[in-house]
Amino acid sequence: MHLLVNSCIINRKLNINSIIMIQRIQTVYLLIATLLAILASLFTVRMGALISYTHWSYAVLRLVSILIPIYAFSSILLFKKRNLQMAFVWIVVFLILIYYITVLFLFKESGYTLSLFSLKGHCGLLINLPNPVLCFLAIKAIRYDENLIKAADRLR
Repeated sequence: MHLLVNSCIINRKLNINSIIMIQRIQTVYLLIATLLAILASLFTVRMGALISYTHWSYAVLRLVSILIPIYAFSSILLFKKRNLQMAFVWIVVFLILIYYITVLFLFKESGYTLSLFSLKGHCGLLINLPNPVLCFLAIKAIRYDENLIKAADRLR
């Protein structure tokens, strides 16, 4: 009876750990990327004062700035399906690329010259800069986990 109670407690602890999954480093990278993307999304609204809200590329920018944190956070929840998690992280990298291409297009259309002094009021653009690096670090950690699982399966 005592053994059964202890195994239930251990199983409960394992389930809690598998839900949280903070011990994996890619979760930390993706969580930081999610928080930075949320901050950048909030600052993207401020950029609308610079450009007319009716411009089609501003709508693309808003949509992409909303999708980046959604996909980054969703990839955290896919820790059991590493291939799908890696695909979601690659989608985040692609969305960040679209984000910056759209920003460059918006600055060109509005007549602003792109320099560090012109970006001073638009810190949302600078907040999103570490996200591709964090995503590549997460991909590297996911690949490491995948290789570790494959090696363990070969030993069995």
